[in-house]
Amino acid sequence: SLEVIHTEARFLGKYIRPLFGTIFITCVFCPFFAWIFTRVEGWGPWQSYRFVIIVISTIGYGDISPKSNEGKFAVIVCGFTGIPLSLYCLARWGQLCDKWLTIGLTVYSHEF
Repeated sequence: SLEVIHTEARFLGKYIRPLFGTIFITCVFCPFFAWIFTRVEGWGPWQSYRFVIIVISTIGYGDISPKSNEGKFAVIVCGFTGIPLSLYCLARWGQLCDKWLTIGLTVYSHEF
């Protein structure tokens, strides 16, 4: 019924937060650490940004790595803060997709 859909839509409002977390990671966190690696290691901006994404996603290609002590310390700080932050956002995105599927299936099942 419409009441169920309205209730679900209100409940869904709190799951929009992953969007803000993703925007923070993409527009603030990664550029900040990319700037640090650009300054400390002398890498290009895109290479530094790619490195930060690789660190916080725990992929760890290993094709580039910091050589300076400051860069090594920055990797530790970036990993300790970025990995939990990205996992939190990923979990919230999963909850959001689950809710969308639940609402979609509820609406679909009521049509037939």
